[in-house]
Amino acid sequence: MRKEDLHQRKEAEAHKLFLDTIEDLNIYGDEILPKVLERICGFFSFGCAFVYESDHLGELHLKEHYTTYENLSLYKNFKLPHTLTPEEVGILYRATVIFFREKGGSMLEKKLSALFDAGALLLTPITGTDSDVIGFVGMIDRRGKVHLNGDEISMSRILFAEISSRVKMRFYKQRLQHSETSFRSIMDNTGIDIYVKDFYTDELLYANALVKKRFGIDRDTRGMTCFQAFYGENAEKCGHCPKDKLIDENLNPADSYTFDYKSPNGNWVKMVCAAFQWVDGRMAQVVSSIDVTKSKRNEEIIEHMAYIDSVTGIPNRRKLQKDVDEFLSVFGETQKAALMFIDLDGFKEVNDDLGHAAGDKLLVDVAFFLQYDSIAKGKAYRYGGDEFLLFFTGEDLDLNGIADHLLKGFQRGWQIDGSIVKVGASIGIARYPGDATDYQTLIDKADMAMYKAKALGKGRASYIMD
Repeated sequence: MRKEDLHQRKEAEAHKLFLDTIEDLNIYGDEILPKVLERICGFFSFGCAFVYESDHLGELHLKEHYTTYENLSLYKNFKLPHTLTPEEVGILYRATVIFFREKGGSMLEKKLSALFDAGALLLTPITGTDSDVIGFVGMIDRRGKVHLNGDEISMSRILFAEISSRVKMRFYKQRLQHSETSFRSIMDNTGIDIYVKDFYTDELLYANALVKKRFGIDRDTRGMTCFQAFYGENAEKCGHCPKDKLIDENLNPADSYTFDYKSPNGNWVKMVCAAFQWVDGRMAQVVSSIDVTKSKRNEEIIEHMAYIDSVTGIPNRRKLQKDVDEFLSVFGETQKAALMFIDLDGFKEVNDDLGHAAGDKLLVDVAFFLQYDSIAKGKAYRYGGDEFLLFFTGEDLDLNGIADHLLKGFQRGWQIDGSIVKVGASIGIARYPGDATDYQTLIDKADMAMYKAKALGKGRASYIMD
């Protein structure tokens, strides 16, 4: 047979193999992978082909393989050898590694051929959506006499790409299933009743195990309203549902709403409701509740979640507004107060140079300094980002002295992960009732004064009106 005829025949066989591979993977899915690997080995005259997937620890697990060797000992699971240099790992993660013993090869190729005891090797990384490697597909031959030309190598890459796509789909499907299982496990073990309903029709969309146990739900509730599912098919709509408080004037979700509700059995339940967009796009309402009749501790947990900053552990901006509003309602203009708006100078550089973990540690140290400083004696809050507030009350407030003391404190530097980090502060001061008589205006004036301090050169304090 002429050389041209052989080439055309090989191309036809390759084309058929490609089409058969796609068709079989679409029809039979993952279960056909060993058969696909067998065909690929037969076409390229290799002795073994395999698929490995990585777990969350970076260990590779053998998922599918085909071999013509009776005593093949592929690793069931393994980690890449520590003998690989970072540069070699980078190469391995970016492109197909091709090795034929008779032609020699790079140090990486020789290490991999030794790992698989292979005379010939093709190894292709399976790359995830975040450019991370989630596995490998490859084939080996131990005779050392196999050689592929350029067209055959290109064909092998195309076939491996199809297998990689299938493996990638399986990998993320499993991850999604694990995420869903984890989500349900978390929701079922929070110690809080949680359910979700359609915002407008009240159709029950989700209920965790505690809700089902509490209401004795052991039936299919699809198509039922929450009150029908909880209290029976003839039940009427609950009168305590706070829908009007969960959306704004544009019918968009507003802030969550918390209230205490006395249930028919006499127990007090603290309920937290919020509107949000459900997975199918509809407006939904999530309702979480916890019995607070016997356990004050549960109430404290809810309050802690609502009013404490999760990074620094000090009160957040919501607690600031609550405290200021309570002060204004109790004292009116009979007692003086002040807000110091503190913005860190140079915090972005810490995040950029040392990472967000170091930035969080700095925020914790700053919060500790502001909260427990013996001279400032103001109540500290984290307003957001790298912004903090100090709230002072009383008649004899030495605001200038306090600000000078705080600025000197910031000049000393902060020790983060063994390094001394220089981060300063700009401070804006607003006084009550002189500058403002309500919470929002007081905040705005302090914020404006802070930006005034920055404009004057940072590392200083300023009033809105000096």
